[in-house]
Amino acid sequence: MNPYGHACRSFCHPRKIWLSIVAASVSFWTVSCYAAVVVRWYGHNFVYLISASGLRVAFDPFGQEVVHYPFPAKLQADVVLISNESDSCSAAEKLYGSPQVFRSVTAIGINNARGLLFRGVETYRDDHRGAFLGRNVCFVLDLDGIRFIHLGDLGHPLEPSQKEALGRADVLFLPVGNPRLSMETLDQIVDDLQPRIVVPIGYKTEASGSLNLRDLESYLDKRANVKRIGGSEFSLTPDSLPSKTTIYVLSRPSLP
Repeated sequence: MNPYGHACRSFCHPRKIWLSIVAASVSFWTVSCYAAVVVRWYGHNFVYLISASGLRVAFDPFGQEVVHYPFPAKLQADVVLISNESDSCSAAEKLYGSPQVFRSVTAIGINNARGLLFRGVETYRDDHRGAFLGRNVCFVLDLDGIRFIHLGDLGHPLEPSQKEALGRADVLFLPVGNPRLSMETLDQIVDDLQPRIVVPIGYKTEASGSLNLRDLESYLDKRANVKRIGGSEFSLTPDSLPSKTTIYVLSRPSLP
Protein backbone atom coordinates (compact mmCIF):
# COMPACT_ATOMS: atom_id res chain seq x y z
CA MET A 1 0.00 0.00 0.00
CA ASN A 2 1.20 3.53 -0.76
CA PRO A 3 0.42 5.51 2.39
CA TYR A 4 -1.80 7.41 1.76
CA GLY A 5 -2.22 7.84 -1.96
CA HIS A 6 -5.43 5.85 -2.37
CA ALA A 7 -8.78 7.44 -3.09
CA CYS A 8 -11.30 7.07 -0.27
CA ARG A 9 -14.50 5.18 -0.80
CA SER A 10 -17.84 6.78 -0.04
CA PHE A 11 -18.80 7.44 3.56
CA CYS A 12 -21.19 5.00 5.25
CA HIS A 13 -22.29 4.19 8.78
CA PRO A 14 -21.20 0.81 10.12
CA ARG A 15 -24.45 -0.30 11.74
CA LYS A 16 -28.10 0.10 10.92
CA ILE A 17 -28.88 0.95 14.54
CA TRP A 18 -26.47 3.90 14.44
CA LEU A 19 -27.95 5.13 11.16
CA SER A 20 -31.53 4.84 12.41
CA ILE A 21 -30.78 6.70 15.64
CA VAL A 22 -28.98 9.51 13.83
CA ALA A 23 -31.77 9.79 11.25
CA ALA A 24 -34.46 9.86 13.93
CA SER A 25 -32.78 12.38 16.19
CA VAL A 26 -33.56 16.08 16.05
CA SER A 27 -30.58 18.00 17.36
CA PHE A 28 -30.80 21.56 18.61
CA TRP A 29 -27.23 22.00 17.42
CA THR A 30 -27.66 20.91 13.79
CA VAL A 31 -28.37 23.80 11.45
CA SER A 32 -26.82 22.84 8.13
CA CYS A 33 -24.72 19.93 6.94
CA TYR A 34 -22.78 22.39 4.78
CA ALA A 35 -21.79 24.86 7.50
CA ALA A 36 -18.17 24.97 8.64
CA VAL A 37 -16.81 23.09 11.64
CA VAL A 38 -13.74 24.52 13.35
CA VAL A 39 -11.06 21.95 14.22
CA ARG A 40 -8.47 23.10 16.75
CA TRP A 41 -5.48 21.30 18.26
CA TYR A 42 -4.14 22.44 21.64
CA GLY A 43 -1.30 19.92 21.83
CA HIS A 44 -0.81 16.22 22.57
CA ASN A 45 -4.23 14.51 22.26
CA PHE A 46 -6.27 17.61 23.11
CA VAL A 47 -8.63 18.35 20.20
CA TYR A 48 -11.44 20.91 20.22
CA LEU A 49 -14.34 21.08 17.76
CA ILE A 50 -16.84 23.90 17.29
CA SER A 51 -19.96 23.18 15.24
CA ALA A 52 -21.61 25.77 12.99
CA SER A 53 -24.17 26.49 15.70
CA GLY A 54 -21.54 26.82 18.43
CA LEU A 55 -21.53 23.41 20.12
CA ARG A 56 -18.06 22.94 21.64
CA VAL A 57 -16.62 19.44 22.00
CA ALA A 58 -13.28 18.82 23.74
CA PHE A 59 -11.32 15.55 23.53
CA ASP A 60 -8.61 14.54 26.02
CA PRO A 61 -7.61 17.83 27.69
CA PHE A 62 -4.15 17.36 29.15
CA GLY A 63 -2.84 17.94 32.65
CA GLN A 64 -0.01 20.46 32.62
CA GLU A 65 1.89 18.53 35.28
CA VAL A 66 2.61 15.96 32.55
CA VAL A 67 2.21 17.83 29.25
CA HIS A 68 3.68 21.32 29.04
CA TYR A 69 1.73 22.96 26.25
CA PRO A 70 -0.04 26.15 27.36
CA PHE A 71 -3.57 25.37 28.49
CA PRO A 72 -6.07 27.89 27.06
CA ALA A 73 -7.36 30.22 29.76
CA LYS A 74 -11.00 29.74 30.77
CA LEU A 75 -11.77 27.63 27.70
CA GLN A 76 -15.50 26.86 27.54
CA ALA A 77 -16.86 23.49 26.45
CA ASP A 78 -20.29 21.90 26.17
CA VAL A 79 -19.16 18.27 25.91
CA VAL A 80 -15.89 16.72 27.12
CA LEU A 81 -14.85 13.23 26.00
CA ILE A 82 -12.05 11.49 27.92
CA SER A 83 -10.52 8.42 26.27
CA ASN A 84 -8.58 7.19 29.31
CA GLU A 85 -7.67 8.26 32.84
CA SER A 86 -3.97 8.96 32.32
CA ASP A 87 -2.90 12.42 33.48
CA SER A 88 -2.02 13.37 29.91
CA CYS A 89 -5.62 13.00 28.70
CA SER A 90 -8.07 13.51 31.56
CA ALA A 91 -8.02 17.10 32.87
CA ALA A 92 -11.72 17.82 32.30
CA GLU A 93 -11.81 19.97 35.44
CA LYS A 94 -9.73 22.65 33.68
CA LEU A 95 -12.57 23.46 31.26
CA TYR A 96 -15.29 26.05 31.91
CA GLY A 97 -18.95 26.26 30.93
CA SER A 98 -20.29 23.36 33.06
CA PRO A 99 -19.71 20.80 30.30
CA GLN A 100 -21.24 17.35 30.21
CA VAL A 101 -18.27 15.03 30.80
CA PHE A 102 -17.97 11.41 29.66
CA ARG A 103 -14.99 9.74 31.29
CA SER A 104 -13.43 6.75 29.54
CA VAL A 105 -15.40 3.55 30.17
CA THR A 106 -18.56 5.44 31.16
CA ALA A 107 -18.75 6.57 27.52
CA ILE A 108 -18.84 3.11 25.93
CA GLY A 109 -21.83 2.66 23.62
CA ILE A 110 -24.17 5.18 22.01
CA ASN A 111 -24.64 8.37 24.04
CA ASN A 112 -26.53 11.64 23.75
CA ALA A 113 -24.70 14.72 25.01
CA ARG A 114 -26.78 17.89 24.74
CA GLY A 115 -28.34 16.72 21.52
CA LEU A 116 -25.09 15.36 20.07
CA LEU A 117 -25.07 11.63 19.43
CA PHE A 118 -21.72 9.91 19.70
CA ARG A 119 -20.40 6.39 20.11
CA GLY A 120 -17.65 5.29 22.48
CA VAL A 121 -15.86 2.13 21.37
CA GLU A 122 -13.96 0.11 23.96
CA THR A 123 -10.30 -0.51 23.11
CA TYR A 124 -7.07 -0.77 25.12
CA ARG A 125 -3.91 1.22 25.73
CA ASP A 126 -1.72 -1.85 25.22
CA ASP A 127 -1.82 -5.00 23.11
CA HIS A 128 -2.65 -7.23 26.09
CA ARG A 129 -6.30 -6.17 26.37
CA GLY A 130 -5.44 -3.51 28.94
CA ALA A 131 -3.55 -5.78 31.33
CA PHE A 132 -0.68 -3.27 31.67
CA LEU A 133 -2.07 0.18 30.84
CA GLY A 134 -5.84 -0.22 31.08
CA ARG A 135 -8.71 0.50 28.77
CA ASN A 136 -9.12 3.23 26.17
CA VAL A 137 -12.23 4.56 24.46
CA CYS A 138 -12.25 5.68 20.82
CA PHE A 139 -14.92 8.22 19.94
CA VAL A 140 -16.93 8.66 16.75
CA LEU A 141 -19.39 11.50 16.14
CA ASP A 142 -20.94 13.53 13.36
CA LEU A 143 -20.93 17.33 13.29
CA ASP A 144 -22.55 19.23 10.41
CA GLY A 145 -22.26 16.31 8.01
CA ILE A 146 -18.65 15.39 8.88
CA ARG A 147 -17.71 12.22 10.75
CA PHE A 148 -14.87 12.59 13.26
CA ILE A 149 -13.01 9.71 14.93
CA HIS A 150 -10.64 10.35 17.85
CA LEU A 151 -8.60 7.29 18.82
CA GLY A 152 -7.36 8.54 22.19
CA ASP A 153 -4.39 6.48 23.40
CA LEU A 154 -5.15 3.38 21.35
CA GLY A 155 -2.31 0.88 21.77
CA HIS A 156 -3.06 -2.00 19.38
CA PRO A 157 -4.44 -2.84 15.91
CA LEU A 158 -8.21 -2.54 15.63
CA GLU A 159 -10.17 -5.75 16.03
CA PRO A 160 -12.93 -6.51 13.47
CA SER A 161 -15.71 -5.59 15.92
CA GLN A 162 -13.98 -2.30 16.75
CA LYS A 163 -13.56 -1.44 13.07
CA GLU A 164 -17.24 -2.16 12.47
CA ALA A 165 -18.32 -0.01 15.42
CA LEU A 166 -16.19 2.93 14.32
CA GLY A 167 -16.98 2.79 10.62
CA ARG A 168 -15.29 5.06 8.11
CA ALA A 169 -13.99 8.47 9.08
CA ASP A 170 -14.00 11.79 7.33
CA VAL A 171 -11.47 13.14 9.84
CA LEU A 172 -9.27 10.81 11.90
CA PHE A 173 -7.23 12.02 14.89
CA LEU A 174 -4.39 9.50 14.86
CA PRO A 175 -1.90 9.14 17.78
CA VAL A 176 1.15 8.80 15.55
CA GLY A 177 3.69 9.19 18.36
CA ASN A 178 2.46 6.22 20.37
CA PRO A 179 5.40 3.75 20.45
CA ARG A 180 3.00 0.86 20.99
CA LEU A 181 1.66 1.42 17.46
CA SER A 182 4.15 0.40 14.79
CA MET A 183 4.23 2.27 11.48
CA GLU A 184 2.63 -0.76 9.89
CA THR A 185 -0.17 -0.70 12.47
CA LEU A 186 -0.75 3.03 11.93
CA ASP A 187 -1.02 2.43 8.18
CA GLN A 188 -3.42 -0.47 8.77
CA ILE A 189 -5.65 1.70 10.98
CA VAL A 190 -5.82 4.32 8.25
CA ASP A 191 -6.64 1.62 5.72
CA ASP A 192 -9.33 0.23 8.05
CA LEU A 193 -11.07 3.57 8.66
CA GLN A 194 -10.54 5.15 5.21
CA PRO A 195 -10.37 8.78 6.39
CA ARG A 196 -10.40 11.73 4.05
CA ILE A 197 -8.19 13.67 6.49
CA VAL A 198 -5.65 12.31 8.99
CA VAL A 199 -4.66 14.72 11.76
CA PRO A 200 -1.53 13.52 13.62
CA ILE A 201 -1.74 13.93 17.40
CA GLY A 202 0.13 12.63 20.44
CA TYR A 203 3.71 12.93 19.18
CA LYS A 204 6.95 14.11 20.77
CA THR A 205 7.71 17.83 20.97
CA GLU A 206 9.59 20.03 23.43
CA ALA A 207 6.31 20.26 25.37
CA SER A 208 5.87 16.49 25.79
CA GLY A 209 7.76 16.30 29.05
CA SER A 210 8.86 12.78 29.96
CA LEU A 211 6.19 11.01 27.89
CA ASN A 212 7.60 8.19 25.77
CA LEU A 213 6.65 9.29 22.26
CA ARG A 214 8.13 9.24 18.76
CA ASP A 215 8.43 12.44 16.77
CA LEU A 216 6.18 13.56 13.94
CA GLU A 217 8.75 13.36 11.16
CA SER A 218 9.28 9.65 11.83
CA TYR A 219 5.65 9.16 10.90
CA LEU A 220 5.58 11.53 7.92
CA ASP A 221 8.63 9.99 6.25
CA LYS A 222 7.74 8.67 2.76
CA ARG A 223 4.03 9.37 3.16
CA ALA A 224 2.10 10.96 0.32
CA ASN A 225 -0.41 13.82 0.39
CA VAL A 226 0.90 15.81 3.34
CA LYS A 227 -0.58 19.29 3.81
CA ARG A 228 1.01 21.57 6.39
CA ILE A 229 -1.56 23.92 7.88
CA GLY A 230 -0.23 27.35 8.79
CA GLY A 231 -1.71 27.31 12.27
CA SER A 232 -3.18 25.06 14.94
CA GLU A 233 -6.75 25.08 13.54
CA PHE A 234 -8.71 24.84 10.31
CA SER A 235 -12.34 25.05 9.19
CA LEU A 236 -14.06 22.29 7.27
CA THR A 237 -17.28 21.57 5.37
CA PRO A 238 -18.32 18.33 3.66
CA ASP A 239 -17.66 19.95 0.29
CA SER A 240 -14.10 20.86 1.26
CA LEU A 241 -13.03 17.32 2.18
CA PRO A 242 -10.18 16.09 -0.06
CA SER A 243 -10.89 13.28 -2.51
CA LYS A 244 -7.80 11.35 -1.39
CA THR A 245 -6.58 10.65 2.11
CA THR A 246 -4.55 13.71 3.09
CA ILE A 247 -2.45 14.25 6.22
CA TYR A 248 -3.15 17.66 7.77
CA VAL A 249 -0.20 18.72 9.91
CA LEU A 250 -1.17 21.44 12.36
CA SER A 251 1.35 23.86 13.82
CA ARG A 252 2.33 23.28 17.42
CA PRO A 253 0.66 25.66 19.87
CA SER A 254 3.10 28.31 21.06
CA LEU A 255 4.76 27.82 24.42
CA PRO A 256 4.51 30.67 26.95
